[in-house]
Amino acid sequence: MDTSHLQEMLEKLQSEIKNTKTLDAHQRELLLSLERDIEALLAETGDATARPQPSFLERLTEAQHQFEISHPTLTLAIGHVLDVLSQMGI
Repeated sequence: MDTSHLQEMLEKLQSEIKNTKTLDAHQRELLLSLERDIEALLAETGDATARPQPSFLERLTEAQHQFEISHPTLTLAIGHVLDVLSQMGI
């Protein structure tokens, strides 16, 4: 699997997560969980068999819905990662 585009999108999402302010405790925990998963995926992107865990995809989708109104830039970054994963058949 070509992971360069995925890696780029994960790094952009990671940057958006770090720059996101004004979150409640649940939102912050969701983003911290996603950030841990992103770190793990970035460490594995050189492995052609690396695949994100289903729970990561579920949390990404939850975050996309949760931040749609309040954090549109973050929502856009999440959407890009989901699109890349979908294009990869994940």
